[in-house]
Amino acid sequence: MKKIREIALSRFGGPEVLELRPTAPCALPLAQAAEAHRLLESGQTTGTLVLVP
Repeated sequence: MKKIREIALSRFGGPEVLELRPTAPCALPLAQAAEAHRLLESGQTTGTLVLVP
């Protein structure tokens, strides 16, 4: 396992590259459901997208 970590660090940068940062959920009004769908399909948002009634 240590060898894999060393290879990853040498190819992709320092330890800060290996940190995971959660994203805040995106909330849109239900009336903007089409826009929410476009955001998800285009990859402009990742993680949770909530439609609020």
